[in-house]
Amino acid sequence: VDDQMKLLQHSWSDMLVLDHLHQRLHNNLPDETTLHNGQKFDLLCLGLLGVPSLADLFNDLSVKLQELKFDISDYICVKFLMLLNH
Repeated sequence: VDDQMKLLQHSWSDMLVLDHLHQRLHNNLPDETTLHNGQKFDLLCLGLLGVPSLADLFNDLSVKLQELKFDISDYICVKFLMLLNH
């Protein structure tokens, strides 16, 4: 269990970005959503770990993954590689 926790601790941020990309590509995740109380929540900024200056790079990567027809199998393989890369 300790080894698994170490893998997750070292790769959680990469996996969060990958997960956000996957949700945008396959589930039409919007850049922004409105909460029940009317407050707007910037999902793109969350996906970029609070670094909005990376938005252009993120969008470029999203376009490239669409061109490559990045699917669920690719997503799982990349996620697995991210875990083992650290």
